[in-house]
Amino acid sequence: MKVDRNVREDDQLGAVNIRISDLAARARTHPRKLFFDLLLNGEVDLAYDGQPFFDTAHAESGVNQSNIVTGTSGGPYTLAQFKADFTTARARLRGFTDDQGEPINDGSDLKLRIVAPEQLETIIDELLEATTIENNTNVLKGAATKTISSRLDSSDDWYLAAESGTLKPFIMQTRQPIRFESQETGDRAFMRKELLFGVDYRVGFSYGRWQQMIKINN
Repeated sequence: MKVDRNVREDDQLGAVNIRISDLAARARTHPRKLFFDLLLNGEVDLAYDGQPFFDTAHAESGVNQSNIVTGTSGGPYTLAQFKADFTTARARLRGFTDDQGEPINDGSDLKLRIVAPEQLETIIDELLEATTIENNTNVLKGAATKTISSRLDSSDDWYLAAESGTLKPFIMQTRQPIRFESQETGDRAFMRKELLFGVDYRVGFSYGRWQQMIKINN
């Protein structure tokens, strides 16, 4: 960010300093962008087994395993449809096995996270927070946590991730923490009255275990 020195010195309201401070704040959100870029490309970009991360033919266990579920939404998503798709996806996650045929997401203490676009938030909140649904006890209350993002498109596609265990569906790699740098002295600042501010940050995401995330396609 390049700032005229006179503009900064004359800034009575502090707007320039606010924009400078915002550089670091924006940098802290950058991993979120990288995460969703990877997520949205998951049916094309390859996982460790040479198949797309979301695929119907992961075969390292000796049989094809699919981490794509065809959802039931044919228009506006209803709560009943979402509940059915959640139940299907959860069962699929629990059924995945490794290359030795051993269950990967076994146990009732499986920690689940729904990742979904904004238009599904109301349905998700009702599923995860309501005590009763249509006068029946909601057995799925608290069954998962949620991440809602406008970075996902306007379709009814969503994702279910298993967060238990050491390995994760995505791996965050930080090579260098956020470092704020400025150049407020020197020839450039004196001769041209230009002050420079910036953020240096090295971070990335890669695919981890495909068995720990499912895409629900609608």
